[in-house]
Amino acid sequence: MSGAEKKRAVVAMSGGVDSSVAAHLLLREGWAVSGVFMRRAAGTGSGRPNSDERDARDVARMLNIEIEVVDFAAEFKSLIGYFLDEYNRGRTPNPCAVCNRTIKFGALLRLARERGADCFATGHHARIERNATGEYFLKKGRDPVKDQSYMLFNIERENLPFIRFPLGGTTKERVRAIADEIGLPVRHKPDSQDICFVPGGDYRALFMGTAPGLNSPGDIVDESGIILGRHDGHQFYTVGQRRGLGIAAGVPIYVVGLDSRKNEVIVGPAESLMRDAMCLEGVNWLKEPKFDSDGRAEVSASIRYAHKSQPARLEKSGQKWLLTFERKVRAATPGQAAVFYDGDTVLGGGWISETFCT
Repeated sequence: MSGAEKKRAVVAMSGGVDSSVAAHLLLREGWAVSGVFMRRAAGTGSGRPNSDERDARDVARMLNIEIEVVDFAAEFKSLIGYFLDEYNRGRTPNPCAVCNRTIKFGALLRLARERGADCFATGHHARIERNATGEYFLKKGRDPVKDQSYMLFNIERENLPFIRFPLGGTTKERVRAIADEIGLPVRHKPDSQDICFVPGGDYRALFMGTAPGLNSPGDIVDESGIILGRHDGHQFYTVGQRRGLGIAAGVPIYVVGLDSRKNEVIVGPAESLMRDAMCLEGVNWLKEPKFDSDGRAEVSASIRYAHKSQPARLEKSGQKWLLTFERKVRAATPGQAAVFYDGDTVLGGGWISETFCT
């Protein structure tokens, strides 16, 4: 792009390596780049600048681009409310997928449009491609280890043409190498493994600090209802969990279910975690599959981040969708998402509401 033809890209900058390199790559392509950092109130000192914000500002200074810090305290408060409510219901929340729809590719994307941007970019490892007829599709990132397409299933289809993922075609190893080559101040910063509003991964502390008194002790029972022990709140357990049960059963046992109404944690052997079918709600389509005359479609589906997608059949069941796997999958969990693929193209996904065996 020549100077007169430069288009503007707004990059969501988190203070991490990926978003910083994404901004650099867009600059190298000739975009007029500016950054935006989301300041949240939870877990960061009630909105005061934290280390991530300082890192984002340092990177912007080094790249010689402007950066705007926006207060998204209200949006994150709503996200935390969803997070806690899901645990109260005996479900396991997926805050990153919800955030991607409502905040990053919702409120923040709209802000980029308001600022006159021609595209909104992030450091996600995923791709957006356009076919010969002008349709846009979300695809897996080239790096299978870092692919984040699962967490992006819920973004709005109409926003795809406005979104750019500069890192989608490269590997994390190459991203680190680029950061070293240009001397980014965050080049040695480790990847975050935590939910952004749960520092240290201790969601119990967040729960107790935000909603004290909602959890209460109850029984840990086997699948027959026999009491095996006590828990200090079903909110602090997730399906598939093995550690921290405090029960000497002689064989490995796992959390296989949660009954929020009875305040019970249900445990059982590993085989009780296996399911081959689940009902889905809130399905979001990015590219609808081809349904046969019986209203069924063959897809490949993943039930959690980093879960290798497996062959499955998708069909409508009343007001919900029914997803049936060819082979049983482990620890399909209500509250998590099932995401559908056709090869490396994301078709869409929905929220798991119940699981069972056919």
